[in-house]
Amino acid sequence: MINTEEWNLFLKGLAFADTSKMPPVPEGLHCTEENWFMLNVLSKSRDNLELLLKHVTENPKQWNKWLEKEIPSEHPLPGEWSKMASAF
Repeated sequence: MINTEEWNLFLKGLAFADTSKMPPVPEGLHCTEENWFMLNVLSKSRDNLELLLKHVTENPKQWNKWLEKEIPSEHPLPGEWSKMASAF
């Protein structure tokens, strides 16, 4: 079930979120600040996304390879995440 915070993020983006206290994009990770903040917001509401945030932070090279694909969503996620994630 999607909670109110998640609905707000999907519908309004980061406009409702306080990003002033969020950590910066980790050095070496080629991710937009907006995507990084979205992952941070979502990781607070879902345990598996907290694990995803940790994996992205600890494995930037793997995630960079995925992010740099022409259409990343058409490729398997790094590590075990392809097995753990389902289609939305």
